[in-house]
Amino acid sequence: MKRRKIDSALISKGFERNEGSKHILYSMEIEGKIAVVTRMSRGSSHHEIGKKILSKMAKQLHISNQQFLEYIECKYTYKEYYSYVKKNYL
Repeated sequence: MKRRKIDSALISKGFERNEGSKHILYSMEIEGKIAVVTRMSRGSSHHEIGKKILSKMAKQLHISNQQFLEYIECKYTYKEYYSYVKKNYL
């Protein structure tokens, strides 16, 4: 999956993007607390994100691989994810 597509989906669904020297960090704040964080490499060899990294990102966001793909493809909405995280991780 293209890094650009993941970046765009996360930002459009309430994640804040912070660039580090090697990674881009994405965090979601709920009720003034950082609830979830994931990261993605900025390296030029990582324009395409493989299954292993997608799986790690899904785990960091506390969802299954399938849910993560659905989230990126806009089949799992921001509102659904926000409610899920608020209920289970705050």
